[in-house]
Amino acid sequence: MKYEKKKQSLLVELEGEFNLDAVRKISEVLGEQEELVIDLSRSAFVDSNAIVFIHRLMEKGTGIQLENPPEIFYEVIQILGLHQKWDLNRLVKP
Repeated sequence: MKYEKKKQSLLVELEGEFNLDAVRKISEVLGEQEELVIDLSRSAFVDSNAIVFIHRLMEKGTGIQLENPPEIFYEVIQILGLHQKWDLNRLVKP
């Protein structure tokens, strides 16, 4: 995982699965940043731990944006019904 802090933002580039291990690593460096951008262009998998992490950040008011999420992300949020609750146009940057 590569990351860069900019003012109140954290930019993360994941090079593997977006899973519990990645969530822990991101949480360690996130701190009090107000915005999180995660580039998932090199990730092929997003698990339920990542979905819960995203949801909690959104509930907390942290701005979050996902760049190039894999197809499985859309499948998981549709199964969970989150596609109706989350503003995907705001959350996902193609």
